Amino acid sequence: PIGRAAAYRVLGLLEADDRPGVGVGANGLPDIAWCDVNDDHEWTYQKEKRSALPPYKIAKYPITYRQFQAFIDAPDGWNDSRWWKGLAASEEHKSAPGEQSFKFGNHPRENVSWYDALLFCPRLRDLCKLPSCYKIKAQERFVEKLAYNKDYTVDFDENAKGFRLPLEKEWEYAAKAGTENRWPGTDDEGLLSEYAWCDQDFDYECCEPVATRTPN
Repeated sequence: PIGRAAAYRVLGLLEADDRPGVGVGANGLPDIAWCDVNDDHEWTYQKEKRSALPPYKIAKYPITYRQFQAFIDAPDGWNDSRWWKGLAASEEHKSAPGEQSFKFGNHPRENVSWYDALLFCPRLRDLCKLPSCYKIKAQERFVEKLAYNKDYTVDFDENAKGFRLPLEKEWEYAAKAGTENRWPGTDDEGLLSEYAWCDQDFDYECCEPVATRTPN
């Protein structure tokens, strides 16, 4: 796996990794590979037995550096004021997106704030002409002596067929893949490095190209 990851790292540096779900389509949109999650089994979540979740789709891989960078560079992307409207982001958040440490096109995008992700999803939804999952609501708040400010809350509809961040339970449900394993892909800590990049592989902090280990 380490040799395979090194080869894909070179492809990522050259923007030559053409695997589905890793890059950007001819239309400039992320080429996201979707997984259908529609199992009907009970599962254990937070030490309690739970019923199956309603069907949903989740990206097979994390959003890559190349995919997110296309959003940053697009004229109607990160810098478009439409996506910032109503968000109580600080000027620091608005000044620039988080800086990628490992600038390989097929690596997961790092240093993404909640606001960055919240911008990415509505733009993608708008371009694909899908319903919005997020709704930003303004609420007037008394400050002092008849002065009011507006606070903004972000609500979401988990049943809307748009784009949003997965809930913790949705991510875990997909990662378990119909099993009760302790980790994605395995219940054996000794086999964990076959399914995920972890401390067993490295003595330094880094990320690696997506999809270079055994699928869970």
